[in-house]
Amino acid sequence: MKSGRVFRGALWIIGEYALDIPANEEPTEEPKKESAKSSAPSRRVLADGTYATESAFSASVAQSKIDAVKSNANRPPLRNLILNGDFFVASALASALTKLVLRYGELGAPDRARNSLRSEAMLIMTSIVRVGRSEFVTARIDEDSAERVTACIRILSGTYGHSLDPVFLADTRRAFAQLVEVERASVAKAKSKTRKATVASHADDLITFRHLKSKRAVGDVSDEYDLDLTRATGAADKGSDLASKLNRVVQLTGFSDPVYAEAYVTVHQFDILMDILIVNQTSDTLQNLTVEFTTMGDLKLAERPTPYTIGPHGYHSVKANIKVSSTETGIIFGNIVYDGPSAVDMNCVILNDIHVDIMDYIKPSTCTEQQ
Repeated sequence: MKSGRVFRGALWIIGEYALDIPANEEPTEEPKKESAKSSAPSRRVLADGTYATESAFSASVAQSKIDAVKSNANRPPLRNLILNGDFFVASALASALTKLVLRYGELGAPDRARNSLRSEAMLIMTSIVRVGRSEFVTARIDEDSAERVTACIRILSGTYGHSLDPVFLADTRRAFAQLVEVERASVAKAKSKTRKATVASHADDLITFRHLKSKRAVGDVSDEYDLDLTRATGAADKGSDLASKLNRVVQLTGFSDPVYAEAYVTVHQFDILMDILIVNQTSDTLQNLTVEFTTMGDLKLAERPTPYTIGPHGYHSVKANIKVSSTETGIIFGNIVYDGPSAVDMNCVILNDIHVDIMDYIKPSTCTEQQ
């Protein structure tokens, strides 16, 4: 293992699931073997725990010691991560050692063995803090990791008594179990949303063909467009929600203009229906107000503009129908003309352009293998 994330997971598993005395003693057997080997007269142990020969130890060159510690030769992966500045792994190691020592005491181990394990764990933690603040590491230890390791040392030293023992022995596992349950619930909720089938149209829904309706049954023009043939394909009423309608509203004039206008544009295959709201923002009555449109491209106005009279701070709704002869991008522009205080004066408000994109004509559909 050389990844810090893998080491953190392994240390957490050891700290949580080492539940008997042999399992708690096993992680500390290897350091004891190394300390036994270090008692050989031909080798010496430096302050950071690395080995050196008698001649190398006797040479008092500080820079050579630092270079020897920083070199990656014959260095364990965990020590390599800590010396390279990954002190998140060091805090996970301190937490795992604290759990092992606390659980070792609860299992009824002898006092001598328990104190020996406690002192060894505290020695490892203090060494981590000292080496993190020395010049042997590539990056100094951060304050969060140092505080976490120091808190573990204080817990093992008995500063807080036994009040925080349940936090390490029971609460951490309970928090992990809650996290797993939340993740399972979120995954199950996501699967249920994907499996839930939405009914596009019911079997008993009416299909209205507007070309087959009589003139008496047509009524309002807006009703004719609301009963479009898209209901037969199951794509009707999808854009009838409030968010979809607001996305189709185009502001034609500014808020500071004497006449405010906005249009709700609906594209039905070869027809473009514009529902225009006109608001008189002045204190005068606007007479002979006319909304004039001009098209560019394969677009054609189906109706002539009609003059209206709007009172002070009043509003009026105007509908305009434009026929489309080809599915090409077109532009609709125009102005609002109304009479001034005198019969000679005439005011004009330029409208913003309305761009009709070809993507408005494209509707999603399915095709069978026979087609």
